Amino acid sequence: MDSLERTVLVMRWAAVVFLALGFSQTSRADNCSGYAAEVIKSYEQIELSQGNVMSAFSGYDIVTSDDEPNSQGELGDCYGTWLVTSDGTSRGGGFCAFKDKDGDTEYVQWEANAQAGTWKDVGGTGKWAGKHNAGWTKVVARDDKRTLLRWGGTCEQ
Repeated sequence: MDSLERTVLVMRWAAVVFLALGFSQTSRADNCSGYAAEVIKSYEQIELSQGNVMSAFSGYDIVTSDDEPNSQGELGDCYGTWLVTSDGTSRGGGFCAFKDKDGDTEYVQWEANAQAGTWKDVGGTGKWAGKHNAGWTKVVARDDKRTLLRWGGTCEQ
């Protein structure tokens, strides 16, 4: 397996909901946290040119929360794209739509690179409309189709 294939394989495993590798500890401003479990539904990889690779994926996610009742038990779909350049640099981003127990939907945007992952609310319906929640993610465990993330951040109650 050459270095590009190894890089692509690593990024495939990291290609998850609001995703990827994150900060190693929470911020003092965090007032919400929990876990997100994701199962990859589809994955496509395209070699662009000269060792540069783009990967697109979709996943199904389940979100739990330690302290934010509106996020407890959210279910949703996430979509994203990763770019891995020939020098091994990687970055990704995408969007998720999580439906809560009341039927309201939270729209989340995520961005990640090999060192950090962040997320923020970008819209929603019902109780999620106008929220400015944002935070970080960290991979707890993963294999080629499943990922468990720890998340945290600042959430409007």
